[in-house]
Amino acid sequence: MYTETAETKTAKKAAPSTPARKFMFDLSFDDASVVHRAPERKPVLMKPEQIDALKKESRDEGFAAGREAGHDAQTAALGQTMVALEKSLNLVLDNLDTLRQEQDAQTRALALAVARKILPAFAARNGLGEIEAILDETIRQMAHEPRLVVRVNETQFDAVNEKAEAIATQRAY
Repeated sequence: MYTETAETKTAKKAAPSTPARKFMFDLSFDDASVVHRAPERKPVLMKPEQIDALKKESRDEGFAAGREAGHDAQTAALGQTMVALEKSLNLVLDNLDTLRQEQDAQTRALALAVARKILPAFAARNGLGEIEAILDETIRQMAHEPRLVVRVNETQFDAVNEKAEAIATQRAY
């Protein structure tokens, strides 16, 4: 049981006269004379039409800012897409040039292979005619020269010699 003594009574009397209130922050515990109070809110003195106009204006400004931000983001994304597309097209064009060069090389190799196969048979059949035409033209142009030397393959020497003599007698060489 609790009993009050004279000492506790004097201690209660010496306590400050202002009672402490819990969680009331408008009191300063450092200095009892300075009180920090929250600023008082002034009542809103606007008409509902003005409030609606401000809301509409704010919403329109926010919508315009959002549209501009979306447009800027879309433009940036489109720019990045174009850069990536340019790189891809350059790569495709480089590959196309490489493929074209490879195809040209293959075409040349194929043409040479065909010529190697066809040329011996063509020369055997028509080679003498070409040689005759060259000899005829050469003898006509070099009529004033005392001597003409013609070099041919040994397998065609006899045939070319006969034709050369026939052309020379015909041209009076």
